[in-house]
Amino acid sequence: LRPPSGHVVADTRAGVAAHAVSSRRPSQKTESAPLEDEVAGTLRDVVECHCAMCRKTHGHIGAYTATPKTALRITEARGLKWYQSSEMVRRGFCGECGGSLFFEPANKDYVAIAAGTLDPPTGLKTVVQIHVDSAGDYYRIDESIQQRRD
Repeated sequence: LRPPSGHVVADTRAGVAAHAVSSRRPSQKTESAPLEDEVAGTLRDVVECHCAMCRKTHGHIGAYTATPKTALRITEARGLKWYQSSEMVRRGFCGECGGSLFFEPANKDYVAIAAGTLDPPTGLKTVVQIHVDSAGDYYRIDESIQQRRD
């Protein structure tokens, strides 16, 4: 995705700041570039997830921004694959390079986008860490970032 404009708006559902996306055409591409998308709306600041499922999916913690499902439009999806990681969540990834791209809760109105897939500068910042009680034993939690327990 190309960077958001930096105009901060309130996102009361997420409880963190969201950034209005500029009128430029945002797009997301993986290492092999078989996917392109556009976001017309807001990007929430980054939430880091320490749950075991995210750590196994990413090889470390998950770091996600998010946007309303209605604001995300996939314009090229030949590499996009989905798998149901639980009854409540499906995850999108690139079928050609394996890159983790999306986290989509079934009963929510947003789709989370892997923050590492965004083209810099993003204007986003990490604002909260969740599931910190599930953190791996090989790293330390950043005490300077707000935390939520399991």
